[in-house]
Amino acid sequence: MKKAGRIIGIAMISLLLGVILFYFLLTFLIAPAVNDQTAETLYEEMLQIPLPEGADFCDSRYLAGNLVGNGNKMQYFAAILLRTDKTGEELEAYYAPYREDEWHFLVEIQQGAAISPLEGREEFSFPEETRGEEYYIVYSWGRSDFPFQDWDLRAH
Repeated sequence: MKKAGRIIGIAMISLLLGVILFYFLLTFLIAPAVNDQTAETLYEEMLQIPLPEGADFCDSRYLAGNLVGNGNKMQYFAAILLRTDKTGEELEAYYAPYREDEWHFLVEIQQGAAISPLEGREEFSFPEETRGEEYYIVYSWGRSDFPFQDWDLRAH
């Protein structure tokens, strides 16, 4: 009887340690890695689209986390910074056929280094002297079906 109790105790402790290890791995390693990969995939999809004629690629960013607003949620963001002589309307028309939904390939004029869709939480490496040149940000928001995406601490 004493031996059976000891085996059950060891099994319970082992199970508890296994659950704690799984939680640790999921929270600090697996969920962040999967979420970063999702954001990088969104970015790579953007890079598959050729740049408009006369546009120069200047910088880019991709991020995963609770990027705008408050609450608990995981968001995915990818953006490229372009220098071009085209107008915003011309860029909108160029990227319109590539839009999957209203959250992909959005175009805005970029003034300064702060990335406005991210409420200034992230910046581009922006050239110091920019007078007379037009810069635009082309960005997309992504989503994931990963069931443990909110286990990433950056989602809170």
